[in-house]
Amino acid sequence: LLAPLRLALHRVQQPRAQAGTGGVPRLGEGGPDRLVGELEVGGVESLVEHVLHLLLGQRLPAQADAGEEDLLVQAQAAAPDKTDVWSNSAQFYNRQGEFDKAMEAFQRITQIEPKNPQNYYQMAVFYEEKVRKDFTIKPQQALEYLAKGQEAINKALELRPDYFEALTYKGLLLRQQARLEKSPAKQQDLIKQADEAQKKAIEVQAKQRGAPATAAGAGAGAKK
Repeated sequence: LLAPLRLALHRVQQPRAQAGTGGVPRLGEGGPDRLVGELEVGGVESLVEHVLHLLLGQRLPAQADAGEEDLLVQAQAAAPDKTDVWSNSAQFYNRQGEFDKAMEAFQRITQIEPKNPQNYYQMAVFYEEKVRKDFTIKPQQALEYLAKGQEAINKALELRPDYFEALTYKGLLLRQQARLEKSPAKQQDLIKQADEAQKKAIEVQAKQRGAPATAAGAGAGAKK
C-alpha cells in the first residue's frame, strides 16, 4: 500500500514544485519519502489522516493531475469505512465532471452510516444543484436525477422529520420537476407540493428558534 502512495505523492508534489504555485500543501523537508517513512511507523490510520490533510485542506483545481486521484484511491483502500474519505471523493469527482462517480461515493457513505439523515440530505443537494446548474443534461436525465434527489430527501425526512433544510430542498426539487413537467395540471400539483414543503420548513425552523412563522419568512429560503 505504501509503495503506490509514495509514487502518488511524488506525482502530486513535483508538478507543484516546478510550477511554484499553490495546490497540494508542501510535505516538508524530505518530501514524499519522509512522509511515507513516517506513515510506515504510524500505520494505516496515520496514512489516512495525512492523505485527508492533503486533500481536505485545499480546494483541488478543476483539472487535477492523476497523482491527486491516486491519493484518493489509496485512502479508499486504506480506510473503506471512513466517511471523510468518501465525502472527499464525492467532491473531487464532482469537480472533475464525473457526477455519477460522485454519487457512487455518496452511496458508499449511506451504506456506512445508513441512519444519518445528513448523508441523504447532501445527496439530494448534489442532485438539485446538478439539474439547476448543468444546462447540458437532457430533460429525461434531469428528471431521473430529480427522482433520485427526492428519494434521498424523503429518506432524510423519514429519519428526521424536523429537518428544515431537507424540507427546503424538497421544495426546490419539486419546483425543478415542475419546470420540466409538460402537463399543466401536474405542474400545478408539483408547485403546490413545493409550497407546502416550504411552508412546513418555515414552521419547523420557527419552532426550533422559538419564533412564530411569518408569510415573509416563507419565501426567504426559496431559490429560482
